[in-house]
Amino acid sequence: MKDIILYLLGLPGIFVILFLFASFYLFTSKFAKARTLSVILLVTVLLFSNVFVGKFLASFLISDVKFKAVSSLEEIDMIVMPSQGIDYNGPAIGWTPNEDSFKAANIAYYLQAKLADRKVPVLMCGGKIEGNDTDKAESEVVKAYFDNQTTQIRKTLTETISKNLYEQAWQCSSIMKRYNVKNPGLVVDEIKMLRTLALFRSRGVEMIPFPVFAIQKERSSVSQYLPSIEGLMLNRSVIKEYIELALDLINQRIEVRYLSYKPKELENKE
Repeated sequence: MKDIILYLLGLPGIFVILFLFASFYLFTSKFAKARTLSVILLVTVLLFSNVFVGKFLASFLISDVKFKAVSSLEEIDMIVMPSQGIDYNGPAIGWTPNEDSFKAANIAYYLQAKLADRKVPVLMCGGKIEGNDTDKAESEVVKAYFDNQTTQIRKTLTETISKNLYEQAWQCSSIMKRYNVKNPGLVVDEIKMLRTLALFRSRGVEMIPFPVFAIQKERSSVSQYLPSIEGLMLNRSVIKEYIELALDLINQRIEVRYLSYKPKELENKE
């Protein structure tokens, strides 16, 4: 059911629905309605296939991120990285991290290297995530890939039960509480950061975000207004995240108050 909602309300589902309605009116000789829907379809395609609209929509997800601040990176005592996908690369290579997981793991291990003297662990979260055609846990695939790239021993913990971001936050929160973690860092796509922080807050854990930048910051003033595959993919990711956020609110996995950071001392006063 969730996949159907994501498709119909996301991209390219919106395009398909408009096209089908326009075709229906065309074949039933209701040409005025067909023309109107065709124009709406064209405008929709032009809007949701350029980078400018994607950046505008994403700005509400990114600019609203409020979080607990730490005075120094040295205060981080665990680095948490929810996996964001794996790809199959044939029988010779097998499963490897996709681009998002690869970038997130690189940042997680970079942060760990800066804290090497304290042996801060990286906690990778992700089991058999919904939509994957494999029984392998995503976190184990990502860990194994990076283990094969170096002889350096890294302290990496894995969570292999979760099937989606909600369960990743749930399982990893339990692990952090067992380790008595006080200031965990969170490495995840900047578009998903607002919802991910809220999911962890719903489990009673406040994270310090280290976003993986997903949006190209520098771009000429003209090309960002033109239709492009990059623009289409960006809008697709952003719209999907809005739908996922709405579904989490509807299903009461998070509450509106978890979308912003509120220090505990202020909560107690209320």
